Amino acid sequence: MMEAVKERLFVGLKITNTLQRMLDECPSVYHVYFRDDNPAHLQIVKVDGMDYLGKSLEQGLPASSINDIVLNIKSILTKIVPKYTVSAGEIKVFARTFIG
Repeated sequence: MMEAVKERLFVGLKITNTLQRMLDECPSVYHVYFRDDNPAHLQIVKVDGMDYLGKSLEQGLPASSINDIVLNIKSILTKIVPKYTVSAGEIKVFARTFIG
């Protein structure tokens, strides 16, 4: 039996030691923004063995919407870790493949 293969794009930034410390220290009321598996908020995924924080994109999303996703990620980060500054080029796009 052949298993289904799905691919999704993921837009996010690597969780550095500094960012991880800030996430650990943020008020628990903000954990909903990154600890739940809710596509409306941020998600933590592994890419090449490293943890990344960001959003999975819907299939067929217009390319022009990617900038809006980046701004949304930055906006949520500003709310939950206001002292963390996202540098230019820190947010990247990844392809993820799911089998099953």
